[in-house]
Amino acid sequence: MILDAFVLVTERPDLGAPSGARSLHQDSSDPRLGIRAGASPHAPPEQTAPIEVGAAQADIRLNRTRVSTMTNTAIKPAEAEALRKNEAKWTKPLMAAGWNAIPSIIIEKQEALGLDAIDMNIVLHLSNYWWHADNLPCPSVATIAKAIGVKPRTVQKRVAALQALGLLTRTERRNTRYGSDTNLYSFEGLIAAAAPFAEEKLAEREKRDADERDRIARKKPRLQLVKTTE
Repeated sequence: MILDAFVLVTERPDLGAPSGARSLHQDSSDPRLGIRAGASPHAPPEQTAPIEVGAAQADIRLNRTRVSTMTNTAIKPAEAEALRKNEAKWTKPLMAAGWNAIPSIIIEKQEALGLDAIDMNIVLHLSNYWWHADNLPCPSVATIAKAIGVKPRTVQKRVAALQALGLLTRTERRNTRYGSDTNLYSFEGLIAAAAPFAEEKLAEREKRDADERDRIARKKPRLQLVKTTE
C-alpha cells in the first residue's frame, strides 16, 4: 500500500534544488516583472515569452508544509513495514530522496490503453507531481521535456494526442498579469479507461483464489462419525 506519509520528495527537478533550501532566484532577476540581473528595476519590463513562475512558487510553499506535516506524523506499524520492504528493494537513500505511486494495471496495459513509450514517460512524470487528489500536477512543458529527454514541442504534441484520446485533460491558466502559469493536468480519462482492465484482473484473481480454496478442500480427508452398536 502506498501512502503520502512516505513521499519525501526533497528535490524538485524543475527547481533544481531541494525545496525550501534556497530562494527561487539566486540573482537579482525577477521574471515576474521582466527584470534581468543588473538591470534597473525602474526600466520598462522586457517583453518575453509567457512566464510560468506562479505554480513553482506555490509548490515551494506547499512542499515546506508537506515536509513539516510528514515529519510530525506518526507512522503506523503497517505503514512502517511497507516502507521497510521498499527500502529493502530500492535502498534507504533512494526512498528518502522521494518516490512515486502509479497503478500496476496502467503499466501492464499501456499498449491496450493506447500509450506509447513517450506517452508513458509523460504520464509517469506528471504523476510524480500529483501528491493529493485535489492538487493537480502542474510541471512546465520544459521540465517534462528535459526529464524524459525530448524537445518541448514533442511533449506538446503528445499531450495533445492524449487529450484527443480522452486520457488526459490539460487546463491552461492565463489569468495572471505576469503571464501564464503552468498548465494543470488531470487523469480522470486515463483512470476511467483503465478501470475495466483493473476489474477484469480482480475478477481473475478472485477466480484463482476460489479455485485454490476448492483444490485444498478436495485434498482434505472427510471424517465421518460412525455409530457402533454393542
